[in-house]
Formats: sequence, structure tokens, C-alpha cells
Amino acid sequence: MFGENEVNNYHVLKYSLLQDFFSCFSGIEAFGIPFAPSLTVQFLNHIQPFVDENLNDLLLIRRLRKKKDFKTMGDINRKLVEFDHITPVVLKKDPSSILMASEYLPFAEDQLKEYNVTLYGSKRNDSTKLKQYIFKEEIVKSKNQHILKEQESLKKQIVQQLKRLSNHYYFKEDSFQQWLLKVDISVVKWVYIIKELVVNTKPSIIIVPSEASQYGAILGLIASKYQIPFVNMPLLTIADHILIPSRATHYFVWGDHQKSWLLQRGVKENHIFLTGNVKFSYDSTVATQSKELFLKEFNLSETDYLVGFTSQSFIDTNDQIEHWILSLPADLSIKVIIKKHPNDPYDYFQARRQKNIVVLPDDYPLFSFLHHIDGLMTISSTTAFEAALLKKPLFILQPSIPYHYKLCHNSNHTFFATNQAGGIISNKDEFVESMRKLSSGSTYELSIKQRTAQFLKKNLLNTKKTPSVVKRCIQKIISENKQ
Repeated sequence: MFGENEVNNYHVLKYSLLQDFFSCFSGIEAFGIPFAPSLTVQFLNHIQPFVDENLNDLLLIRRLRKKKDFKTMGDINRKLVEFDHITPVVLKKDPSSILMASEYLPFAEDQLKEYNVTLYGSKRNDSTKLKQYIFKEEIVKSKNQHILKEQESLKKQIVQQLKRLSNHYYFKEDSFQQWLLKVDISVVKWVYIIKELVVNTKPSIIIVPSEASQYGAILGLIASKYQIPFVNMPLLTIADHILIPSRATHYFVWGDHQKSWLLQRGVKENHIFLTGNVKFSYDSTVATQSKELFLKEFNLSETDYLVGFTSQSFIDTNDQIEHWILSLPADLSIKVIIKKHPNDPYDYFQARRQKNIVVLPDDYPLFSFLHHIDGLMTISSTTAFEAALLKKPLFILQPSIPYHYKLCHNSNHTFFATNQAGGIISNKDEFVESMRKLSSGSTYELSIKQRTAQFLKKNLLNTKKTPSVVKRCIQKIISENKQ
């Protein structure tokens, strides 16, 4: 979560290429929307091998640092959005129309009954009567002469521009050029269906949980074109790689820490609204399975202290955590309950063979697990907030995490530890020591609970008030932007 504001070598390589991409293809558009920024997510995925291979090329990095003058993440964001060059178009907006991601469904049904809400997303929800716009369905239907004509025009412009880039250290490569001439077809479809969505719904506000997605990026560009308030309202823990480049006109943040983090990145204070996390307000408050049945199903005792562990998709790290957990002394009345992340590829084979460790089935409900455990271990998962809201003490694991282009490239995984969200565990010996303290009946657990509660108070507004606060902020923005 979060991460430092200073630019490291990874950022220099990654965002120098992205800035060049925006610059070199500036002026090329798809249906009036800048082409290169619309491809941000795919481009950043494509350049991963180049960044990985050149992280130790200090000569190249030194040259790029001097040329780009990236000192902070705020510098990077500001310089990237300078290339949007979007011509504003007047769109008569419907003051009752709100366009928002499908992840906000519980909030929309609860708080926005008087509005004409349209939910966009990748999967249809048959349980709601709200209007839905499903991108996969629209992509399949997006075959017409307008799209074909735009694809042909775009391809010609790209081919011409590529001829002018024969001296660029990356864009001259055949692999890049072949990739670009393949993806340009799909981006035209995406721009078309998202633009149609906005033009037809005429929203007075657009709300997204992340700008680092195909539709998040394009919605930001289209919102800018039609001068529609564009709100970034995250539901999961955030970091620079899921924020930059950001085109939001308003930011709804969880608490003061997140506000300070955005201020460091150059976001103006009057564009930031303290709201809390609306997702937490609607998370399950009761377990779908009783504690008695839970204990019986997994052969646990009422006298056991249950320490949960929510994993993350760290490819070369979860084996360390398993090694720590395997060192749990058998004489302690403690059991470790492992809840795997859906994208965690590690099997925990050895842990499954131990009597004092339970690896839950992949489909076991997260909130039943969180309700039944007595404390939670994690590295940097959003579940830390969710467990803290259930008054569970947190134990923050800090194993060594090797560099990974998407998973670990700055200090964002130290956030909970740096901010003293609970007990800090950095190695196997510290894990064993913490477990012994828990088992001894000392005041250790109470001290950790107090630390977790203090962390939560500093970093998250009252979740009971969040829905009404968010609604008032939405109404304020709509009112201030009436035509």
C-alpha cells in the first residue's frame, strides 16, 4: 500500500518509456480520444521484459534521469498527463445520471435510489435492478463500419509514425512494432464502446475504483473530453502503479494518511475528500458458518488460539512464510489458519501435513474466516483493515520480498509495519517469540490490539458514516458542476 514519493530506478525505466510513448504518438486519436494514453495498461505490461533486463544498466538509467528529471512520483504524473491534448466537447449532462463501477453496487442500491445509476463492469449481476453495461458483451457486439474505418485510419497513422522512430532505443525494435500493430485494433473497440456508454448515459459524475485498468484509463480520458467530474474512489489498498497516470478531478480517500500521500503527489487539497472506504461499510458483519461448525469441520478446539494468515501472490516469498509457520512449537495451544489469496500459486504442501496448521479450501468465505480467527497475520493485504474493523489484533509479516515488476518494486509492502499497525514479525525467531507471548496469557495480545486500534483510528474514517458522507460528496460535486 502507498509507497515512497522518491523515484527509484524501476520508475525511471518504466515511466520514461511511457512518457516517450505518449510523446511519440501524440496527435494520433481514436474517435477523438488520444491513442497512446488509451493503451497505458497494455503498454506497461508489454515493456516488463525490457525494464526487468535493464534494472542494472546504470548508464542508461543515469542518462534517463538527466533527460527526464523525474524526482518524485508527482513529477511523473504531472508530466504524463501533459500529453493528453484533449479538445473539450460540450455534452449536456443529466443531473440525475451517475456512472460508476459495479463494485459499488451495495452502496448504489442503499444510498442512490433517487438517481439514475448505471453500473459498468465485466460481469453481469442478476440480483440487481440497476442498469448494467457489461464490457465483454459490448465488445462482442462492436462490429460496424465506424469501427472498421477508424481502425484502418489509426493503423495508417501508426505505420507512418513508426517510420520516424527508427532511432528510438525501444520503439525501433520489431517486437514493439509488431505488438503495437496488433493491439491498435482492440483499443479502437474499447474507446468506441466506452464513449457510447458515456454519450448515451450523459452522467453528471463518473466514479471509478482504479484508473489502472483498460476502462479506467479510457473513462478518465473521455471524462476529460466531455468535462465530466471524474472521481477516484478506491476500495482496495492503493499504490502508485494503480494510480499513475491519474486524471481524476476528485479523490475520495480513507483517511488522513491517504490524503497526505496524495498531497505529496501534487494533488490539490480541495480535490481530496475524506470519506472512508465505502466497501468496508457493506462487508459482511456476520459469519456464514457458526464458530462451532468451523471448529468441528477443521478439527479445532475451543481452547485453541487461532492465528489467521492471509497470503498474497508473492511468487518467491510465501515459502518463507510457510517455513516460519512450520516452526510453531507443538506445545503451544495455537493453531495457524491459512487463507490463500486467489492468485497465490504456492501450495503450502508441508503446512497441510501439520496438525497445528489448517489450509482452508480455496472457496471458504473470507469473512467467515476473519470472524472466527483470534488474530491475523499478513504482509500488506487489505484484509488487515477488514480484520482490524472486527477488532482482531494484527501481526505484520516482513519477510524479504525480491523485486518483481508488478508485485514488489518499492516500499509499499512495508506500510503496515512502518505505521505500527500491530506486532511486527521479520523472521522465524520473531514469529516463534510472538506466538509464545500469545500463548503465555500475558498482556501481549492486549498491547497489540491497542496498537491495531490506534492505527485504524489514524488511517480509516468511521465506516458507519461513510455511505452518507460519500453521498453528500457526490451531491456536492454534481451541484457545483451543473450546466
